Amino acid sequence: MSNNSSKDDRSGAPGLIGGVVFDFDGTLTKPGLIDFAKIKRDTGCPPDMGLLEYIPTIGHPYVRHDVEAALEAAEWWSADHAEWREGARETIEFLREHETPMAIISRNLGVTVKRALDTLEGVSVDDFVTIVTRDIPVRFKPDPASVLYAAEKMGIDVERLLVIGDNEYDIIAGNAAGAKTLLLRGVNGDPDWELQADYVVDSFAEALRIISDGM
Repeated sequence: MSNNSSKDDRSGAPGLIGGVVFDFDGTLTKPGLIDFAKIKRDTGCPPDMGLLEYIPTIGHPYVRHDVEAALEAAEWWSADHAEWREGARETIEFLREHETPMAIISRNLGVTVKRALDTLEGVSVDDFVTIVTRDIPVRFKPDPASVLYAAEKMGIDVERLLVIGDNEYDIIAGNAAGAKTLLLRGVNGDPDWELQADYVVDSFAEALRIISDGM
């Protein structure tokens, strides 16, 4: 698939993007800070299952606690060592300058996302209308509830939201909610599901062109 590909050319039409929702790990931050594959191997999580989906299936409470602790420790480490993905900070600055509402949707804990935002330079929690994390009582991605929740908090029709992420869960959630979706290729790229996104790009520079064209 070529860069800046689209399944729907209307997604970048002027006036159709009223707000932007970002995934966090691997999207705003440098990919690979959390080695989910290693955590799965170490905890016995099947490779085709998400850790958050695996944890409730663990019968022994002590084992379940250990898996939760391993995941939380990885999130804290990545928060303390967070680095911008190339172009992410510039994209946020562009949206801030144009007073475009922004949100974050992450499967991480809220405290670790906020710690990461403190670690990153040039951004703060106040730049985002809402930060939706797994400790908020809303079903997390790939369920569309988190996208619908963000749209409501942002006061924007979900059809005018652009969901940007690097993972299949981001695209599934955005599509199911009725938002526009943009896949930012990274360590999780998979040709079998890339075509589900409205846009597929390799960099924030390409994403920013789509955003600016659609505002």
